[in-house]
Amino acid sequence: MDLRGAQQAAILAFQRGDLAGAEQICREILGRVVQTQQMLGVILAQKGDLPAALTALDAALEISPNAPHIILNRGNTLLLLRQYESALQNFDRVIALVPNDAATLLGRGSALEGLGRLEDAIQSYEKILESDPDSADAACSCGYAYLKIGDAAKALGRFERVLETHPSNARALNGKGLSLDARGQHQEAVSMMEMAIKISPGFAEAWTNRGNILREMGELRLSVESYRQALHLKPKDPTALLGQSLALWYDDDYEAALKPLDDLLTQDPLHAEAWSRRGLILRDLERITEAMECHDRAMELEPAQPDFCINKGLYRAGSRAIARGLPSAGTA
Repeated sequence: MDLRGAQQAAILAFQRGDLAGAEQICREILGRVVQTQQMLGVILAQKGDLPAALTALDAALEISPNAPHIILNRGNTLLLLRQYESALQNFDRVIALVPNDAATLLGRGSALEGLGRLEDAIQSYEKILESDPDSADAACSCGYAYLKIGDAAKALGRFERVLETHPSNARALNGKGLSLDARGQHQEAVSMMEMAIKISPGFAEAWTNRGNILREMGELRLSVESYRQALHLKPKDPTALLGQSLALWYDDDYEAALKPLDDLLTQDPLHAEAWSRRGLILRDLERITEAMECHDRAMELEPAQPDFCINKGLYRAGSRAIARGLPSAGTA
């Protein structure tokens, strides 16, 4: 029976005095409406229209306020919106209804990471692994969280455990590469990234990480090319834009190094690190006034950042030296 037919059947049952039958039909209709609203929310989230997705999910929850799957989808949408505290509240609601649900614990861990509560996030991932030791998603998420707290050994153990049973897991290969890099095994780390890329050529993060490692190894041209591949896949990725600029700067290609920073600042004018790095490059180009303006902007955005305070002295020293007709600081 279609929706219109179901509505007509409910009206007829009510008119006959069959209140129980009318109620049952109405509840069935509401169930179908809830499912439709939930599906609309998921579709809108996949399309990237996150505020509209949230509105659709809220409409579903008005009809069925304790539906765990809808609350979970709402939490995941808030996670994408980077509203981590609200997302965490939704995940905790689901756990109260369905304890130890793996998908919810995974989302909860991500929300905790967003809030900087890394130890708590690890506990959430480990709880999944207690009941499902072969969960690749939980093990990888746990490994990346261990990397964030600086425990490369535990991170490596998690990624290697995944690769024992899922040797083609690109996310685990990427994580293993980051773990090896943190332990000083840079060439082995590059090999892991290249294995991940071979399995998943569209894995933009692996291209970026490869670029980062190659840059620190001094392979600047290869590094720049890796960033180009990453930005082809994710043109607005701030990590790749910052990395590409740094590699070009290290290669003394100062004008080219400005472009990725300008692209980043166009999309995010409040990115303090980009302003600071732009100032350093402009200083090397002896455009001291512009460099100091960039520095001042960085300091406005993050006044407590120690690197920006150090740069302030360099800008001032460079400005005075040029005013006196002397070489700027740092030149031979």
